Amino acid sequence: MAYNFKEIEKKWQNKWEKEGTFNASTDYTKKKWYGLIEFPYPSGQGLHVGHPRSYTALDIIARKRRLQGYNVLFPIGFDAFGLPAENYAIKTNVHPKITTAKNIAHFTEQLKSVGFSFDWSRVIDTTDPEYYKWTQWIFIQLYKHGLAYKATMPINFCTGCKVGLANEEVVNGVCERCGSPVVQKEKSQWMLRITKYAQRLIDDLDDVDYLEKIKTQQRNWIGRSEGAEVKFKIAGTDETLTVYTTRPDTLFGATYMVVAPEHKLIEEFASKITNLDEIKEYQKQAALKSDFERGEMNKDKTGVEIKGIKAINPLTNKEIPIWVADYVLSSYGTGAIMAVPAHDTRDYEFATKFGLNIIPVLEGGDVSKEAFTGDGVHINSGFLNGLGLEEAKNKVIKYLEDNKIGERKINYKLRDWVFSRQRYWGEPIPMVYCDDCGWVPVDEKDLPLTLPDVKDFLPGEDGESPLARHTEWINTTCPHCGKPAKRETDTMPQWAGSSWYFLRYMDPHNHDALASKEALEYWSPVDWYNGGMEHTTLHLLYSRFWHKFLYDIGVVPTKEPYAKRTSHGMILGSNGEKMSKSKGNVINPDDIVNEFGADAFRVYEMFMGPFDQTASWSMDSIRGCFKFLDRVWNLQDILVDGDTYSKEAEKMMNKAIKKVSQDIEEMKFNTCVSTFMTMMNEFTKLKKINKAEFKTFLILLNPFAPHITEELNEVAGFDKPISSCDWPEYDESKTIDDEIEIPVQVNGKLKTTITINLDENEKKTTELTRHRPLASLPIAGRYRVVDFILSNMTNSGIEAIGIFTKNNSRSLMDHLTNGKPWDIYRKKDGLKVFNFSDEPPVHDDVHNFLDNIDYFDRSKKEYTLICSSYMICNIDYNDLIKYHIEQGNDVSVVYKNVKHVEENFIDCQVLNLDENSRVIGVGENVGLKNSANINMEMYIMKTDLFIDMIYECIRGGRYKKIKNYINGNIDKLKVGAYEFEGYLACINSINAYFDANMDFLNEKVNKELFYSKFPIYTKPKDACPTQYTVTSNVINSIIANGSYIEGEVKNCVIGRNVYIGRGSVIENCVILQNTVIGNNVMMNHAITDKGTLVDDNEEVKGLIDNPVVIPKKRVV
Repeated sequence: MAYNFKEIEKKWQNKWEKEGTFNASTDYTKKKWYGLIEFPYPSGQGLHVGHPRSYTALDIIARKRRLQGYNVLFPIGFDAFGLPAENYAIKTNVHPKITTAKNIAHFTEQLKSVGFSFDWSRVIDTTDPEYYKWTQWIFIQLYKHGLAYKATMPINFCTGCKVGLANEEVVNGVCERCGSPVVQKEKSQWMLRITKYAQRLIDDLDDVDYLEKIKTQQRNWIGRSEGAEVKFKIAGTDETLTVYTTRPDTLFGATYMVVAPEHKLIEEFASKITNLDEIKEYQKQAALKSDFERGEMNKDKTGVEIKGIKAINPLTNKEIPIWVADYVLSSYGTGAIMAVPAHDTRDYEFATKFGLNIIPVLEGGDVSKEAFTGDGVHINSGFLNGLGLEEAKNKVIKYLEDNKIGERKINYKLRDWVFSRQRYWGEPIPMVYCDDCGWVPVDEKDLPLTLPDVKDFLPGEDGESPLARHTEWINTTCPHCGKPAKRETDTMPQWAGSSWYFLRYMDPHNHDALASKEALEYWSPVDWYNGGMEHTTLHLLYSRFWHKFLYDIGVVPTKEPYAKRTSHGMILGSNGEKMSKSKGNVINPDDIVNEFGADAFRVYEMFMGPFDQTASWSMDSIRGCFKFLDRVWNLQDILVDGDTYSKEAEKMMNKAIKKVSQDIEEMKFNTCVSTFMTMMNEFTKLKKINKAEFKTFLILLNPFAPHITEELNEVAGFDKPISSCDWPEYDESKTIDDEIEIPVQVNGKLKTTITINLDENEKKTTELTRHRPLASLPIAGRYRVVDFILSNMTNSGIEAIGIFTKNNSRSLMDHLTNGKPWDIYRKKDGLKVFNFSDEPPVHDDVHNFLDNIDYFDRSKKEYTLICSSYMICNIDYNDLIKYHIEQGNDVSVVYKNVKHVEENFIDCQVLNLDENSRVIGVGENVGLKNSANINMEMYIMKTDLFIDMIYECIRGGRYKKIKNYINGNIDKLKVGAYEFEGYLACINSINAYFDANMDFLNEKVNKELFYSKFPIYTKPKDACPTQYTVTSNVINSIIANGSYIEGEVKNCVIGRNVYIGRGSVIENCVILQNTVIGNNVMMNHAITDKGTLVDDNEEVKGLIDNPVVIPKKRVV
């Protein structure tokens, strides 16, 4: 029977809707789970493929929770007010109410077609008067508690939308919605005093389970800083100019002041200012710029000195000029700054341009060249001289407070929320203005104050609201005194309705309250909220603020709205670019559902990569997911009886239940799908699946592909639908492998993925690695550094090798070719190079690994071995893995106990071990000890643990390298140390490179490295044998092929195609390929890079501990 997905999906969607299968219960005695998505804005374009990725993820978790016995609330609604609908209405002359209703109907149809388990009985629409009645009620409560107020202020005004914007809605100086320029405009606006909650919005982040990057964004946006407010006296007056500074300790270096163009000082001292016309013209020009443009660090600095008045530095008592400049914003601090150009880049540029004094007050740097922005001991600072940062700050603040010229102050970048919009399509602000009473809220019994149904909704050219033209609606009576009054004509921003929608879902049909006390106490807080990172500084901040206010007035029972907040990555077009109509790479989900079905669509969006990472769309991959479901459909052909798992499948079933259960909770949906595919392959190999196995398989797959699994469940004759089943449980004892000794090789091949991480520190090898990575540096005549680690891997039977390189990798790529020299050229596994040479070398190894997480996710290898390339040794990794398994370590690291480390292995990590060889500390070799356990930077661990480490590093943001994560968590991980006893060199400096090459001339070392049972391989190059003339004399040296030697060579390592002239004496040198050394040259303790030319009769001498390096292609 063919897989007819259209018929199957329609059948089950109709059944779920008719029966209300996924409607939340009002039985408040059950254990609850509340999952929330960002409700969509119903645009005319309909859903895009990014919506279902987020919705499917939480739908999977919601379906799992229901099967676990929870009363699940998973609602949907529409954030339908706002500028896009109004702009479309203006463009088409169709009322936004009509287009919004039409768009909601289309969105509803699309959402249902994907099979989301939303509770459709609780749908909300922010344009419904029954909904925005409570938005208005919340505003009135804010007003009554002093948190909503009217203020005239410069606002961000969009020249396209003709509307005021919050700071958060201005991106790169333009409107985030229409892209038009944003300018400053004086406007009377309603404001919400979110700043009163700034500290609580920071502090309470400690009580919620948000991704760390989300918490960081919230903290950064709020922008708490500690400093002082300082009063500068205006010379010849009793007036003062107050500034806020985070560095009051640098007051002695304040040589001028700057005020914002809007600062009241200009108006107050207009009669004293001698260049007022010039300043007014500057103010006019500044008004045309947005705050973003004014605050850009790299913009050309402009300003005008305010002539006629001066300020007095309160510590030096010297007069300093006052300037007006647009890089100072009236909305931050006091709108005025003290400028310390010696220690602030922007002030320095300004002072340099206008010839202002620059006085250093911190030791360090050269202020004749640039500002010194680091910390240092105070100088030129009177009573602060010789003090460090904190001591100086505390002392100067005490001085300011004692002399009543300043005080300690905490400041926030967060500004009060501009809550007015001069547009039609939004919630009316429920306020009335009376000449006698002032602003008065609408009586709560008269809510909702409905938006009038008008035909003329064009905004005024001067930014006036369209409602201002409708006098029949504006004119009313004062709710307080009954006299004539006028309604507020501004409307609320789109953020208003989305700041509390999650509460209305709890009790959406309540006419007497935004939700009943019982519903709020039962459902609060939201257990899991998933949304985009783009809303973590706007909507998330605003909704937390409203919720805290409602908590304070006793409306809601929790101080935070969301217990957990996660995010999802963006879906790009198949060309790797952001989807847009202009680029022709937009994917319509309707087309995908029509061609492949909703289940294939859902499975693919979960399989396309790590959920929180950006992923590119692939039609080939979705076809693969459809084929997978087609194979699932055909499992019914091999279905056999069986009430318990078969012996062959028992372990696989228990392991699958455990893994899928855990991976869903960790949002590792792509690895869940991989598990399903693995199970499918196993059933196909067995050529059977019994009913117990089939039932469990269908339940596990159901949250991802609900339609096909319900249909197969019914076809198989099971007694109840999957939606009424229990989530399967596993037996832990049956998830453990039978043998303690896990075989590390299968058919001679090691079950390990190797990661060679070329993120080595090259600071001390710059002369040789400026144009190449350290891994491709020639060594031992005909080899490259990377040859040793690659050979160790292939000699150990490893087939899957990934090399991660970050820059200058052309020579490495040329050397590696296809991996054939190391027998790692094959269709499956083999050598893969992840090259970042086209990007700035800003990636650390964690982000490099993350960008290629699929390489590890889809690896079938149980273990991952991470190695650096610059450790030179000959090691069998089979012994390491056996040790790792026998010890039961989380991580095992290789080390060598080295003598005389006061001279060698400087800067290498040193391991501190206990009596059981467990790592209990990690340090650095600074040359103070006689011996040490040198970390060889080879780490073995389970692949799953390695992937978890990557995500943990990204989540925490603390660790940039995996090895640093391991070092920082040795108290939590069992990190064992495996001792290597053979020869070891670490190429982390010029000296180390030179010494290693000299070591290769030692017969014992040479035999161990190159003539043991494990050879070292390299890329072969055709060249004739080296020729030695009668005048040549070679003693204890390695000379590669293709060279021509006429002189004397002693204790040297010579690369390919090197010429050494007659009469030359070359001792204790490393000569790289294609070097030409003329006649009668004397060289000792030197390194010549590739293509060097040393002229006749030259003498080049270095020291044994400091060899001379002649750079690439240099003529000496």
